[in-house]
Amino acid sequence: MDTRLKPVLWLLLGLLLQPWHSALAHDPGISTVRVMPDAAGLSLLFSINASELERFVSLDSDRDAAVSLAEVEAAAAQLRELATSLVRLEPANGSRMPRAGPVALGAQQTIELGVRFDGAVVPVDTQLVFLRLDEFPPDHRLYVSLEQDGALLDARILSARTPQLTVPAQAISTLRLLQTYIAEGVQHIWNGFDHMLFLITLLLPAVLVRRGAGWMPAEGLKPATLELLKVVTAFTVAHSITLSLSVLNILSLPSRLVESLIALSVILAALNNLWPLGRGLRWPLALGFGLLHGFGFASVLSLLGLPAGGQLAALAGFNIGIELGQLALVALLFPPLYLARARVFFQPLVLRAGSVLVILVAGVWLWQRVLPGAA
Repeated sequence: MDTRLKPVLWLLLGLLLQPWHSALAHDPGISTVRVMPDAAGLSLLFSINASELERFVSLDSDRDAAVSLAEVEAAAAQLRELATSLVRLEPANGSRMPRAGPVALGAQQTIELGVRFDGAVVPVDTQLVFLRLDEFPPDHRLYVSLEQDGALLDARILSARTPQLTVPAQAISTLRLLQTYIAEGVQHIWNGFDHMLFLITLLLPAVLVRRGAGWMPAEGLKPATLELLKVVTAFTVAHSITLSLSVLNILSLPSRLVESLIALSVILAALNNLWPLGRGLRWPLALGFGLLHGFGFASVLSLLGLPAGGQLAALAGFNIGIELGQLALVALLFPPLYLARARVFFQPLVLRAGSVLVILVAGVWLWQRVLPGAA
């Protein structure tokens, strides 16, 4: 093998193998908190996925992979105690000690935890510090929206590395809101291993052309690039449509069904690499399954919510972030694929063996999502 192509091979194998570590675990998650200052103090409402709260409080007592209202009520005292340990105000004083608020079962298996700080809060000297973020899964994010009298003052994405937020004196700008949601869109595509693996699977044969019953290397950069553009554009247009329709509450599907079908779409895309249904069908495949993946993107954005007065900026920013994340992946993957397309190892090792590996990974995802108790 040409020694110059060895790094190319390792890069391709690394990208294909990378999703294995997430196949047996949940992807890095998102929690949200609404911060609502008023003349008498500060209220916070956390929304955290029940599966991630299991590391702090035992909720799923019957082990059926779903938390019920009765199970939440049984653990309410522990949840209230947990809620007061998640945040503090600085500078701190006796009047700013947190007290627990209501506990409720929210949508999509989330738990809502209320916290209240009594006493006047002065925006210019008050900082919220969110504690225990380092005890959540790596790369877990906390989306904070700060609202007052129906206006959005600020929106931030925090993590264990940046757990604090200073209460601002004026409302967030549209540009800042756009930047916040762009960052979350990029983060989501790079943590959304099923979406990433689907795109990789579509790109593997983009540098090849179908000849009879087999594949042949593309004859030049132009036809390979055109094929790439068709696939990426079809996927982008499709998921943008269903993302918008779902977030705007025009059309939606059950989240478990969507996640299961996304895993199935990855399997079918890989099978098409092994036994193509026909010439030139990759971009229609990307278009059709892109509609499905849009619902998956929407489930994340629905957790974040579209802030009052900034719905269009938030939706546009999240969509732009997804596209930037996709383009970064394509820019990383396409050059080595093109360089390696005519090498003897490419079709047996990268295309065929890689597609078999994809089927195995996505098969585990499908099994976990259809039978969540097995995860």
